[in-house]
Amino acid sequence: MKLVTFTDANATRVGSVVGEEVVDLAAAAPELVAIKARIAPASDLLAEAERTQDAEVFTFCTEHLQAGKKRGELAADLDEEFFAELLVAMLTGTSRGWVAARHRFDLREVLRRRTAFLFRAARSPEPPFDGPSSDNG
Repeated sequence: MKLVTFTDANATRVGSVVGEEVVDLAAAAPELVAIKARIAPASDLLAEAERTQDAEVFTFCTEHLQAGKKRGELAADLDEEFFAELLVAMLTGTSRGWVAARHRFDLREVLRRRTAFLFRAARSPEPPFDGPSSDNG
């Protein structure tokens, strides 16, 4: 089997060459995503695809974090690059944990909860409370 990387909808994917066509492995056989997580560190091709995908996620996150800071939704002193690295590490670690646990937890729900937690931590603080108004008589 010949494996290749290709870009589809601005995402780097891994495919298999069948004749003159490339078959998207994740779409054709979702269980291969779990296999990839187990063998990626030992495969130069899969490791490169994972690095490319992580870089794309990092760029996406950094751009949206910068926009969130400009809108005042995130703390002004948030280091966007560090936070994006943290998000990528959380996504990778959670996905690999899901594989190691043999899919015994709801991956989508755990990712949602962990991402929400990180963004709550990065949120812009509420305006300071100055105490009760002094003009209430």
